[in-house]
Amino acid sequence: MGHCVLKGCFLMDVDFYREILNESMVGYVYGRVLFDSMNKPVDFLCLDINEVLAHDIGLRTEIIINKKFTDIFPGHSSMDQDLARTLVDSAVNGVSKDFELYLEPLGKHYHIKVFSKRKDFFTVLLYDISKQLKIIEIAKRFLENLDIDVDYDEINDQMRALSGARYSVFNLFDDDGLDFTTKAISGDRKVLEKVFGYFGYSIIGKRWHYDPVRAKKIKSNRITVFNRLRDLTGDVINETMIESLESMYQIGQVAVVKIMNKHRMIGDFTLIMTKGESLQRPTIIELFASQTGLFLEKKKSDEKLRKTNEQIAYMSYHDQLTGLYNRRFFEEEMRRLDTERNLPISLVIMDVNGLKLTNDAFGHSAGDELLKKIAAITQKHCREGEIIARIGGDEIAIILPASDENDIPNFIKRIANALDKHRYGFIKLSVAFGFATKKSLDEDIFSVFKTAEERMYHNKLLESGKMHQKTVDSILEMLFHQNRREEKHAHSVKQLCEDIGLCLGLDKERLEELKKAGLMHDIGKIAINKSVLDKKEALKDSDIIQIRRHPEVGFHILSSVSQFASISEYVLAHHERWDGQGYPKGLKADQIPLQSRIIALAEAYDTITSDTPYRKAFSREYAIEEIRRHSGGQFDPDIAEIFIKSIK
Repeated sequence: MGHCVLKGCFLMDVDFYREILNESMVGYVYGRVLFDSMNKPVDFLCLDINEVLAHDIGLRTEIIINKKFTDIFPGHSSMDQDLARTLVDSAVNGVSKDFELYLEPLGKHYHIKVFSKRKDFFTVLLYDISKQLKIIEIAKRFLENLDIDVDYDEINDQMRALSGARYSVFNLFDDDGLDFTTKAISGDRKVLEKVFGYFGYSIIGKRWHYDPVRAKKIKSNRITVFNRLRDLTGDVINETMIESLESMYQIGQVAVVKIMNKHRMIGDFTLIMTKGESLQRPTIIELFASQTGLFLEKKKSDEKLRKTNEQIAYMSYHDQLTGLYNRRFFEEEMRRLDTERNLPISLVIMDVNGLKLTNDAFGHSAGDELLKKIAAITQKHCREGEIIARIGGDEIAIILPASDENDIPNFIKRIANALDKHRYGFIKLSVAFGFATKKSLDEDIFSVFKTAEERMYHNKLLESGKMHQKTVDSILEMLFHQNRREEKHAHSVKQLCEDIGLCLGLDKERLEELKKAGLMHDIGKIAINKSVLDKKEALKDSDIIQIRRHPEVGFHILSSVSQFASISEYVLAHHERWDGQGYPKGLKADQIPLQSRIIALAEAYDTITSDTPYRKAFSREYAIEEIRRHSGGQFDPDIAEIFIKSIK
């Protein structure tokens, strides 16, 4: 295998990665969208495919590569069309999606991930989940016939009858074999009720802590016989109380019969005899205890398997993040509910606003929390019989049987109002809606779904600019609310930027951009823990790493809004240095945008001349001297000279 070395790392050649792809259990295809003369997507060209997917298709890789999809798969089902639209969306718009789909030409269910790293090209990874779904189906059928009930009273009654005991107590140990719980007591109910009254609590269901004395006494034998009850109980129960019970109810011998599973004790029968009587049929009761151990472990395994199968069945139809139904269940329900009895059927599609911004600025865990909150609120406002599912990364869909299109605006308004009352941090919860209604049986339910989705995308396009701007305004407002020092600093830097810009003769448009950038230059600090910003002692390395992220976070926030896209680059570079020693990119000299160089100087001057958590403000003269000293290093020397002259 050929390779080369670069900065201590091995770069593997194409054959290495080809071998990995072919050995992988994941299907892979890389392709390009083909357009007609009107720039309309008409087909796809397969540029690369691995042997796993080629095997599923039933052709050799060399036959498939450089073939059009229409030649590989003649004809398209409706689901094929959904996949085709996803491929175009990914290749043209850079959208990444993962979903589950049954591909009819291959006769298999797949979990599919589509993404693009180059315009008009796409990569698809296909995980075959057909066997998994078959196992889930078998598990579901098994669950329907699984009996998991254990009647502790019945088992205990049988033991008492076999042993001739007056009373039988059935105990089960925790998994660690230390503490145990009394599951059942057999015997004269009237006497038992008096005993419970004597103790002041019911013994059934009581959990007893580990008693090393008791454990030692019964350790050696399967059946241990004690002449008196007090010999067994030791200090666990008051001795005077035990003596009174022995006398009052003529209690004689007590036998502990261990319930074993292999070499581990999982419980016991404590058999209490009438005074003067002895344990009967010890061999039979030892065998009964052994069978009870086998039975209980079998039931425990059955219960564990049942819970595992329930979890598998649940996960197969539910989204793990939000707990809503998933796309597979949603599509099955669309087919199931697509009957004349349910007409008209309305479908509502929701797309979460601000999710990409949240993911980019604050990480995917914050985006996950945003999704979960919106899902929970939406679910709360859906009625019984309405199916709500997460059908994509940021999309939620709802099926409303027997709902006319005139009912849906009020339904949407109810959810929108509920979301409007909540925030996730600084973000006001909101979604873009689209809906459509199937009115007659001859309409295709999936076509109705597409109509609802297209309307949602249209509404999102109309609302997105306004929503993003509101989000940015909310972030800035939240930052200033949390830290008044940052608000004062932002306005000071804005004013200084304007003064410098005027000295440099910037035109009105560039000056306005500079002022905006000056005001918002530290918007990325919203992602920094307040305790770090307010720290009086020396910053730790982890604090410095966190602080140094804020230009990038600010860039992600602002670049998501078309009105602020131009100034996002200035915010990103405002901690770069003239000598190239800054961050995040290490730009130097004229590589750094002029506006960023101005902000850097203005911010430094305001920071030096202002109080901070760790020191008092320095004088104006000291600040000027510091700027002069770092001119040509930290600061653009020309801007530094103009600033010093203008401020004297």
